[in-house]
Amino acid sequence: MVEVRDLSSNAVATNTFLHHNQYGLFATAAYAEGDVILTESPLAVLSSAVLNHDVLRSQFSPTSAVRAGGVDASERSEGVSVDDGRSSSSILGELLLPPGCVVDARTGSKLRGMLLALASYAAHPPSEEEKSKLIELHHPSLAKGDEVNSKESNDAIELAKLAMQCGLQMAAAGSALCSICNPNAVVVEGVGNSSADKNNDVSVLKAACDIAPGDEITISYLGKYLFAGYPIRQRLLRANKHFVCRCARCERSSVDGGDSASRVPCPICHPRAGRYLDDDVMFDDNDDGVNGFEVCYAIPSNGLTAEERSMYCPSCKGDYQSSKQVTGDNNTETEQDIDRQFLQMATSVCGSRHWATHFLNLSLIEESLASFHSTLLTMGQDTGNKDAETLEELFVEIAEAADGIERAFNFASSLKLNLDPAHWLFDYTVGLARALVGLGDVKSQKYGSRWIEKVEKYAERFENEGMRKVVIALRDAWKRETINHDETKISSSSKQCEIQDVKEDCKRRKIG
Repeated sequence: MVEVRDLSSNAVATNTFLHHNQYGLFATAAYAEGDVILTESPLAVLSSAVLNHDVLRSQFSPTSAVRAGGVDASERSEGVSVDDGRSSSSILGELLLPPGCVVDARTGSKLRGMLLALASYAAHPPSEEEKSKLIELHHPSLAKGDEVNSKESNDAIELAKLAMQCGLQMAAAGSALCSICNPNAVVVEGVGNSSADKNNDVSVLKAACDIAPGDEITISYLGKYLFAGYPIRQRLLRANKHFVCRCARCERSSVDGGDSASRVPCPICHPRAGRYLDDDVMFDDNDDGVNGFEVCYAIPSNGLTAEERSMYCPSCKGDYQSSKQVTGDNNTETEQDIDRQFLQMATSVCGSRHWATHFLNLSLIEESLASFHSTLLTMGQDTGNKDAETLEELFVEIAEAADGIERAFNFASSLKLNLDPAHWLFDYTVGLARALVGLGDVKSQKYGSRWIEKVEKYAERFENEGMRKVVIALRDAWKRETINHDETKISSSSKQCEIQDVKEDCKRRKIG
């Protein structure tokens, strides 16, 4: 047994958000895991015929009537309809309404307003501007800019437009369920006790764990992402459901468990060997301390930015935000070392086809390219005068940068987006080509030219004239070097010929 309780004391009242009733669904009996809490048919369902009807989407006028089974035409209330050229049919006639709802729909209730809004959304989904206004109206804490003033009479319709972006059904008790990131119940669709239930979009609410009388029954909107870390959960909820979750799981600190889904082996307790964790640490599955060995994990705080996600290790009591303050923000070498550690962890854990791996790698490549250019400026253009050891290190780092950029190109291409990968990787490619051309030898310059060919078409279409000239100069650098080399060779050969001719002439004179 369950009951809906008024939670109005928790309602938010601001100058852009009218005070309203909030509800929650509470258990009045005990439930064991797997027990059916309630079975419910939706109040209204938007049929697929409405969704796929192009004429309905393009022609919308508030002139006709609500149509429902068993209701006489004279009793139809004023509603919304379209004219498809054959008959004047009501959009709301496509809604499957239980008989008890028809009376409410005729009396101008909030349900009627929601049904009208549902039909309106089917015909004309809100634009980005309308969506922004809806968010400002119903979620002012997420909105930016001027406040939105709206009449109270339109609230139900506007709210329903927003709500129907997330689903095509409306339920009574189900609407009172709250979503949190550690729910105690799940909704299962189409698994009623009878064949009639299975054919009528019946939703079954089941207990996901033991529930005591008086406990609030909660669900989650996140699906499989319920098991993801805090940032991805919040971003999905903000983007798809338009709210920020403030549940206990999202509010706890790193000391109290934090974002445990994003925990990593503590870098202090388990120092990395090269790129990878030790096998015993990397493949830790149960954390049960078998044979006296236990992996210690650093847990980030719940937050969306790096500053908000300081990491805490319960074993060594290390707080990585405090460590950063001790080392100082101006220690570039330390920050670069930390970036490399994060890249190693991302590669080891996420693999080479995860976006985080490429973003971290490109961040390091950007720093390396800046270092290449400063090194080349100090050493000059003549490779013969460069320190051999420094030059060898430079070649290795350039090769690593080229490998990283090449893998990023492959990754971007694998996404099959409309945008050319050069929209993302142009600056890195030009930086690499500059470093290769700066080495001065023809072989390196030809290699740089091949890299420029990857982004040349993009530069012609999207970059300014100055950058296009840079691209052409880098592309043709090896040609100029070859021409200069050939001219020098020809000049030297001509001089040798002249000397040889003089010698031959002198020889002939002596013989003569």
